[in-house]
Amino acid sequence: MEENKQLFIMAGFDPETEQRLKDWETRLERCGRPGQQTKNIPHHITLGMYPPSMEEQVKEMVLQAASETAPFPVSFQHLGIFGGGRVLFAAPCVDRALLNLKERFGSGTGWTAHATLLIDEPENILSAVAPAVGVFEEFEGRIESIFVHEFFPSRFVLSLPLKGKP
Repeated sequence: MEENKQLFIMAGFDPETEQRLKDWETRLERCGRPGQQTKNIPHHITLGMYPPSMEEQVKEMVLQAASETAPFPVSFQHLGIFGGGRVLFAAPCVDRALLNLKERFGSGTGWTAHATLLIDEPENILSAVAPAVGVFEEFEGRIESIFVHEFFPSRFVLSLPLKGKP
């Protein structure tokens, strides 16, 4: 199983944004759609993936990015589906600040900024669209940290607040 492990670098949200995303996920659960997504990590936007052998280099990259990047707003304006119809997500508009952070950890080509709300079979995702649309509303959130997790199994590696100058 070791060959399937990866380190994931993720942008973390302020407490209010995290709570709003968690509330949407909870509402979907109450509608009978608990999903198969990992429940023990905060909502996030994945910025990059690396093999576990690069853990020390990843920590250095995250430390440098966190020290040079100021917290910034993200505007969630739409929902989306991908992954063969297996993932329902809230998507922020990608602006220069988010793209600059992403590109510290790899190209933005082919990347979709998103915060997963539900992972499940396509038929369950499709049945969750109406309830999701019913609770989704545009809002402004903030990215305030970068953290690293290894999967699977899940292992917390590092979390740092963004401390750069605006």
